[in-house]
Amino acid sequence: MNEFVYSVVPPATFKRRTRLSADESERTERLARIVALVEGLWDDEREARAFLNRPHPLLDGETPLTVARTEIGARVIPSSPG
Repeated sequence: MNEFVYSVVPPATFKRRTRLSADESERTERLARIVALVEGLWDDEREARAFLNRPHPLLDGETPLTVARTEIGARVIPSSPG
């Protein structure tokens, strides 16, 4: 879990601040939106999390969570196992 949090907000920043910047909030919302979408489509939280963390051939071998760090990347994430 810490690795996921720290991919959005650096550890030192996370430990010293109580509020996120606008950019950090945007990244947090984007990742939460992708996680919620995939969990809803898969209807199985464990499988959805596995999908999000597994390299995908349509993403040039990157994981969906890695690609979702940008808005453009979040728009191309395949959301079904097919």
